[in-house]
Amino acid sequence: CIRLCCLFGKRLVNGKCITEQGNFIFLHSIYEYINNSLQNESKSADELFLLIVHNPCQKTGYYSNKFLNKNVFFLNGSLYLDYYNTIIESTSYCLANVAQNRFTVNVCLDIIKTRTIIFICCLLGIMLLSLIMFIVYSIIPELRNIYDFILCRYSSLTF
Repeated sequence: CIRLCCLFGKRLVNGKCITEQGNFIFLHSIYEYINNSLQNESKSADELFLLIVHNPCQKTGYYSNKFLNKNVFFLNGSLYLDYYNTIIESTSYCLANVAQNRFTVNVCLDIIKTRTIIFICCLLGIMLLSLIMFIVYSIIPELRNIYDFILCRYSSLTF
C-alpha cells in the first residue's frame, strides 16, 4: 500500500491539509512498466496499489523530498529513492500533493535521525582512535623520530 499524507482533494501546505478546488491529478502520471511483451498496457499506480490516507510522520516530523521520475514503487509499497540510493519502507513515508501535478515524498525523521546517529558514532570512533595514537606517540620515547612526529601531528589535526 502507498500512504498519502492528505485526503484526495486536499493539499499539504505548511504541514496542514488544506482543501483546494480543481482537479486532483495525483498518481495518474505514475505507471508500472512491465517487461513482458504479452502485456501492452500499463496500469496506473492507483490501480496497482491500495492507497491509504495516513501520515506516519505526525509524531516524529518529516523531511520533504521532491519526487523525481526515477523513484520506483515496489509491490510491497516500499519506495526506492534513486537520488539517495536507498529503499524506504511503506510505513516510513507518505506522499503529499503540493501543486496541481506535483507531489513530494515526506520521509519520517526517525530514519534520518538513525543515519545521523550512526555518522556521529563513526566520527567519535575516529576521533578516539586519533587521540589514542597521539597519546602513544607523545609518551613513548622510542617513537620520537621524524616519521612518528609527522604521524603524531597528523593525528592531532583530526580534532
